[in-house]
Amino acid sequence: MLIGLVGKPSVGKSTFFQAITSIPVARADYPFTTIEPNHGVGYVEIECVDKEFGVKCNPRTGFCINSRRFVPVEILDVAGLVPGAHEGKGLGNKFLDDLRKADVLIHIVDASGSTNEVGEKVPVGSYDPLNDVLFLEEELNHWIKGILNGNWQKLIRESGMNKKNEDLFTNVFSGLGLSRFVIQKTLNSLELVEKKLSEWSEEEQFSFCKKIDCCLFS
Repeated sequence: MLIGLVGKPSVGKSTFFQAITSIPVARADYPFTTIEPNHGVGYVEIECVDKEFGVKCNPRTGFCINSRRFVPVEILDVAGLVPGAHEGKGLGNKFLDDLRKADVLIHIVDASGSTNEVGEKVPVGSYDPLNDVLFLEEELNHWIKGILNGNWQKLIRESGMNKKNEDLFTNVFSGLGLSRFVIQKTLNSLELVEKKLSEWSEEEQFSFCKKIDCCLFS
């Protein structure tokens, strides 16, 4: 599994990355210290069953010490995200391109409220960190919608060839690792399995993208 560390600039993503991977990285209290993504490995510690079988564990990945198994997990620390990233603001396009590699996200938030929406220092408690949670969700939704928009006319043309909606969308989003089953389940939940794409409203398109977003990083 590849875990992506996400959040706005200057909230401690790289500090967290260094803490769990022991890899020294550039850290500073100004926006966009991280430009190129940092990639490393952290370990999840779990109890090993070797003592129950009376043998010495020799795992193919990770390692085992005194019946404690250390399971490797890849960690990706990407550039900070600011509102409007899907429009190219900040390092948004690069951030989102790096992000597509991740299987799951950990959102690092400045709970002290001492950095504004673009990572600049402000008085402690003057900024509501809940805004960061909401804007990240919104940016990811718009990112998915951008992918859909870029393929929409092609999808409408192909839908006229008696192709099923789930097959059409599976082809578009295969690069994000979404299976046909997930696509079909999403369409079913929105009652859009049989509806012609040419009849989809903007609201239905965006609802579909929001559902896809939840499936991608949940």
